[in-house]
Amino acid sequence: MTKEQVEKHGEVIKWFCDNADKGVWRKVKEWELIYRPIFDVSTIYVKNDEFAEYRKAEADGKQIQYRLYNRREWRDCSVDDRIFTQQGAKEYRIKPDFKGGDWVVCKKCNTKHQLTSKDGCSLDSIFCTGCETTLFREDIEMWTPVDEELCIFVDEDKEEYFLAKYNRSSEYLEDIGDYYFNELDWDFVFPIEHIKNLK
Repeated sequence: MTKEQVEKHGEVIKWFCDNADKGVWRKVKEWELIYRPIFDVSTIYVKNDEFAEYRKAEADGKQIQYRLYNRREWRDCSVDDRIFTQQGAKEYRIKPDFKGGDWVVCKKCNTKHQLTSKDGCSLDSIFCTGCETTLFREDIEMWTPVDEELCIFVDEDKEEYFLAKYNRSSEYLEDIGDYYFNELDWDFVFPIEHIKNLK
């Protein structure tokens, strides 16, 4: 092993020596878990510990946050925060990349909300009409369609739309006379609640 390898990957190498059975994550084009790393200096390696998800995200340029003691607020991690050493993995997260117009789902009651332009990345909280409570960033997630969900499929010009059930297989089922679409058939997919935004 060369001096350059130790300088670049020393922390991961040391961890791997004590945890060889867990392997390390390596990124060439995509992330892959390997058990016989060569620690090439031109390749990214991260520990396969309880924080591996966040280590990979951080290496990909994403912002990691940790939960403050009041349990309601999140703060961006910096080098000075001694990242991943103070708290358990549940106290960290990848900073949500919300923006105005996004559809999000309340984790508590599954109610869908569309963020306004004043929400977005500066979102502190929104009020959920479903469970009638204030939601914070950790209480919502991006909406993604699930099989059998009634959705609105919209073309690129947003001039034509179709109401149909979502299905990954995307086919016409003659026995029940229903169309099934997925995001490959149309340019945009929205929850049924989006219908109020259509002309």
